[in-house]
Amino acid sequence: MRCILHVKGNALGALFASSLCVLPAACVSSSGGDSTAQQVIATTEKLCAFVPTVTSILAILSVPGAPAADKLAQVICAEVEKQTSAGFTAPGQTIKVVVDGKPVTGTLK
Repeated sequence: MRCILHVKGNALGALFASSLCVLPAACVSSSGGDSTAQQVIATTEKLCAFVPTVTSILAILSVPGAPAADKLAQVICAEVEKQTSAGFTAPGQTIKVVVDGKPVTGTLK
């Protein structure tokens, strides 16, 4: 686990804030291999010609225990495949799929 804190103010405030790192709710899991939104976007584009927005990906990566980039890209592509298999979408269209209860918006290449 790594703890992410942004502290402004005096040293006492910084000391108090750093003590919050021992609380699980204050920390973000890095079990996803510290995947970045750019890694997920690049992998998704390569796997299924879908380019999700950075905002969509960050919403998923911010959840503790988020999957690594390659796993997340596979899940996104499976959802994109479900939606595009009917043949009603063409390259250049913006679509939205749902992954882990979060909307993922992006463009088909």
